[in-house]
Amino acid sequence: MHERRIKELKAGMQREAKEGEGMKVLQTIPGVGPVVAYALTAHVGDGSRFSKRAGLYMH
Repeated sequence: MHERRIKELKAGMQREAKEGEGMKVLQTIPGVGPVVAYALTAHVGDGSRFSKRAGLYMH
């Protein structure tokens, strides 16, 4: 039961990671795949709340 739900969620994340422009860019970083790009985007958003790049780094 849980395994099926995990597969569904992972497939949804991968689908959204292919469609989202920001997530596509993140995936150009070595080691960042669809799941990491999705998680980072979910946590940080579009990054507009950070006035400088260092703001994200410090976060």
